[in-house]
Amino acid sequence: MKSSRKQGLFVFCVIFAMTSCSSRCQTREESQNENYLNFLPLCSEMMTKECFIDDKNEIITAMKQKYSMYLLSKGVTFSNGLQLNFSFHVQKPITKQEARMILIIHECEIFSKINNNKEKWGFPRNFQFTPNDLSITLFITNPDGGDRYHPEICRAEISGTKLIYKTTTKTDPSKYKSVTESFEDATHAMVAGKKGEKY
Repeated sequence: MKSSRKQGLFVFCVIFAMTSCSSRCQTREESQNENYLNFLPLCSEMMTKECFIDDKNEIITAMKQKYSMYLLSKGVTFSNGLQLNFSFHVQKPITKQEARMILIIHECEIFSKINNNKEKWGFPRNFQFTPNDLSITLFITNPDGGDRYHPEICRAEISGTKLIYKTTTKTDPSKYKSVTESFEDATHAMVAGKKGEKY
């Protein structure tokens, strides 16, 4: 019963991700963009006090257990606009398919909680956080904390409409080789069930 329920939640997350593709590239009205800086204190307070990842979502809980995964940091930056940043440590080698699944499902969960609770933190009702405001990064290591080298993925991230997978080499660990994938392609790959992908 539990496995079927988790599978159902997983399917729901995939469907949610795919149906949100059409609206992911939408931008705010200029009036909202002009007020970006005014929202910085609200974002800082929300990021400090809000629990975006908890044990109420069975899929998230299952992922945390399966991949020995935990939240490293969360914060807000301001350059070309507001960006809410989350980073996670994954203490287990994962495939490209697993990385995209973790990123997309966590983005759906965080994104939903942000927009469903924005009025609680004082944001205007018509203000919408968009995918361009959210960045999630996975730092992937061996169970003992050791580095992963090409072709194993050592870092994966989702920001805006793109997912990025990175590998490095033992001879030059500071130099990354990257592969970029659109959000839409990533959701289709999830549905297709591309197992065994490393890079």
